[in-house]
Amino acid sequence: SDLLFRFWKVLLETKASKILSRSLCVDLGCGTGLGAQQIRKRCKGKVVGFDLSPRMLKEAHKKKG
Repeated sequence: SDLLFRFWKVLLETKASKILSRSLCVDLGCGTGLGAQQIRKRCKGKVVGFDLSPRMLKEAHKKKG
């Protein structure tokens, strides 16, 4: 999962500038919200996370800022 996090971080830093200029950014399968935190740093709009696990969403919601 550390490898997966690093993959998404590199993707956000290198390839996602066009997507992140939108008014809404969506993190599908957000888990605990670590990826959404990185998206929020770069997204000019609102960030919304979706996950099938209520427990993961609860953890992600704690990171909401």
